[in-house]
Amino acid sequence: MATTIAFAGELAEDPRVRFTPDGEALTSFRVVVSEAAGPGEGASTIHHYCQAWGDTAENVAESFSRGDRVTIQGEVRAGTWAADDGESRPVQVVHVAEIGASVRWATVRVRRLPQGGADGSGG
Repeated sequence: MATTIAFAGELAEDPRVRFTPDGEALTSFRVVVSEAAGPGEGASTIHHYCQAWGDTAENVAESFSRGDRVTIQGEVRAGTWAADDGESRPVQVVHVAEIGASVRWATVRVRRLPQGGADGSGG
């Protein structure tokens, strides 16, 4: 059973889209969440490694860039990343089900895509 999570934070980098050998889009990005600490303590910062797939992946890459404030809902899954020393390290990855712009400190304009997805193909 997957653990679901919802949070808001800022993109730490521009989303990077790539395609699997069978043509499915995959976008990876990090979201930084900073929480105020108590008096005399430093703020706590958490980096969430996120992935979006398919039409969502393409929409994320086209819609967001570093510094944008977003809200995310998804499932936490186990993953790995390659460290500078060449070793694989375990990491938690949020598989994004929903992502949107946070309107707490910004405004957005919504542009609907043709029904059926980013490419209008219906699938």
